[in-house]
Amino acid sequence: MLSEGKTLPEWHPLITGSKSAMHAAGESVRNKVVYEIDVVDWEDHIINHPNR
Repeated sequence: MLSEGKTLPEWHPLITGSKSAMHAAGESVRNKVVYEIDVVDWEDHIINHPNR
């Protein structure tokens, strides 16, 4: 984004200095993914429309 002359979002770790703002803004995969070895039925983990 910077190379395109765009600004970074206010939650970006390069702006805030930590990952906590990114997690708080919901811009990470925290609580959105599971470990592959924990999956029993893949169909239970299919997302058709992400929350965006």
